[in-house]
Amino acid sequence: PRPTQLSQFERLDGLRKEGVFCDVTIKSSDGKEFNAHAVVLASASDKLRKLLEQAKVVVPPEGGEDGQGGATSSASAPRPSSRELAAGASADSVSAVLDFVYSGLAQVAPQTVPEVARLTRRWDLSALQESLTSSLSGDDGASLTPEVVAGLFALGEPFGEQLGAAARTFVLANFCACAQTEPFLRWPQKVLEHLLKSDHLTVPSEEDALLWVARWKSAKAGRE
Repeated sequence: PRPTQLSQFERLDGLRKEGVFCDVTIKSSDGKEFNAHAVVLASASDKLRKLLEQAKVVVPPEGGEDGQGGATSSASAPRPSSRELAAGASADSVSAVLDFVYSGLAQVAPQTVPEVARLTRRWDLSALQESLTSSLSGDDGASLTPEVVAGLFALGEPFGEQLGAAARTFVLANFCACAQTEPFLRWPQKVLEHLLKSDHLTVPSEEDALLWVARWKSAKAGRE
């Protein structure tokens, strides 16, 4: 991008963080709300545009404060209607995704990688998908950890072909390390069964594998 374009993105991001001219409220799964601009989100992906077109429109009461706790610029100024969008992800994950949409950069904490991967796929943010995949699935797999990989498989849904292949290779080679994490206890049964059937699964012994399966089974009632 040209310097002028970068400056425009920086200004838009500044307006978002100040809650100025925002017409979208994104709600995280842990109860936090984020301001955003519909035109910026819609330009990020066709999927987001469609979601915004279908989103519930809320007309706030005149006066008072905005959804982020900031006072309106004028008590008599009309407040714009706002579309509400449920992210289905934590506040940290939503924040990282919005940072990328507005600036092209994002700091993704290891514990939020699975949620960011899922939200990125659901919103069809191809640029962020490519960036996340590149940072996690390099030739050495240095950024993949048992916690991150176990969290990805706990999603129980696809999270990208290239990243999926790298995560599968990692978990088959490091099954016991992944099984020691908390996300392992949330794996769907079909995921666990698929990995256990692989000829490339590496475990010290069959007894070790059975012990981890017993741990997974005891974590939730009704598992077979």
